[in-house]
Amino acid sequence: MFQLAKYGTQTTIYFSIIKRGVVDLAQSADWTPATGDTKISKDGGTLANTTNNPAIVAGTNGVIWSLVVTATELQAADVRIQIVDSATKAVEDQSLLIYTYGNASA
Repeated sequence: MFQLAKYGTQTTIYFSIIKRGVVDLAQSADWTPATGDTKISKDGGTLANTTNNPAIVAGTNGVIWSLVVTATELQAADVRIQIVDSATKAVEDQSLLIYTYGNASA
C-alpha cells in the first residue's frame, strides 16, 4: 500500500491490518501496538522505531488504524514503514510506502 504526503509535514496515515492467521481485520481488542512494532526507513536507510505507535480510529467495531508520521520522519523522498508485531504475533506483518512531494528532495 502506498500513500502521498507533503515533504517535511506531519501527516496522519490510515490503514487496516489483518489479524494473524485469519482473514478478519484487527480491532483494538486484537492488538495493542508496542514500541518496536512499527519501524521506519527513510530513502532506504537503517530502520528505526517510529516516533508514534498506531492507534485505532474510534468507533464501534472500528478496524481502521492511524499512524501519525512526524515532519522529521517525512524528510525523505521514499519513506517505508514496517509493522511487525514483535510479541505475540496478533497481526500479520505489513508494509506501508509513503512518497513525498512539494520539495526538491521529494
